[in-house]
Amino acid sequence: MTSFLNLRYVAKGAGLLALVFSFTSCQEYLDDLLNGDQDQNNLPRQVILTQPGLFPEGIEFNPNTEQFLVSSLTRGTIGTVNDRGKYEPFVEDDDFVATIGIEVDDLRQRLLVCNSDPTNANLAALGIYDLRSGGRIAYADLGAISGNPEAPHFANDVAVDLAGNAYVTDSFYPVIYKVDREGNASVFLQDAAFQSSAGAFGLNGIIYHPLGFLVVAFSETGTLYKLPLDDPEDFSKIEVDMPLGSPDGLYLGSDLETLLVVNNAGGTDAGQVLALESDDLWKTAAVEDTADTGAVFPTTATQRDGAFYVLYAHLNELFAGDISRDRFEIKKISLD
Repeated sequence: MTSFLNLRYVAKGAGLLALVFSFTSCQEYLDDLLNGDQDQNNLPRQVILTQPGLFPEGIEFNPNTEQFLVSSLTRGTIGTVNDRGKYEPFVEDDDFVATIGIEVDDLRQRLLVCNSDPTNANLAALGIYDLRSGGRIAYADLGAISGNPEAPHFANDVAVDLAGNAYVTDSFYPVIYKVDREGNASVFLQDAAFQSSAGAFGLNGIIYHPLGFLVVAFSETGTLYKLPLDDPEDFSKIEVDMPLGSPDGLYLGSDLETLLVVNNAGGTDAGQVLALESDDLWKTAAVEDTADTGAVFPTTATQRDGAFYVLYAHLNELFAGDISRDRFEIKKISLD
């Protein structure tokens, strides 16, 4: 789900920062609470995550614990975040370098995690973990089966179908991988149409639709594609009635009618979340609502009790070589 990778990146070994919860952040939370920073359903309007240098990229909501789950480009971990912004490590795997997109598989109580290496751009893998314990279930090296293991690879986002199969995008190589319930990996689709320019992000966010297809974002051209599960080579471009900018994460609402597209805009003021709807099974789509985020490098979204939350990742600062940020926001969005 990340775009505009700058390889001036501080690797995991330099990013093992201590867990800090400052008086300032606690005071901010209390101020928000006292000022009524809850909506009518007692959901927080925002969660302030204070973790020096964390730079989360992916987000999900775990209904079992009523907590958010976030990845980290710098720590290579998965952590939990409660409504007070308290962060605790949840999945720590020695094979992790940088955790990117994540997906909760409610039916099987699993958490799927994309693992990549932004420094060397030579890793694409998927880890599968028990959603309750964080224990590893399976791990698949995807770049090794791509047909060209020496090429640049970057596992970015993952979606899961009703049967438990996972589909993973590779942002630097024109392939979407499939990983079955047992952890066996294969190439689902490879096509030159998904080859990005050197250093640019191609395939990015991905969602599964229960009517039997995937929707994927191609960041470099600001394009969405529909891929039938039973015939992925018959993919087609989704015609949208306005430009999408730099589509990063995708999220299909629980109503199965609203598709959120998060435009990270490279961390500029043009950051935006767009709500798309379609009346022809996603041959075409129309932008029904938008929410401006500003220059926060939003990456992706999740849903909690009917409300949408977007992760403000501030990755433009990381890509510029500045790891000093210690505040990240999980923001409830109001679509216009």
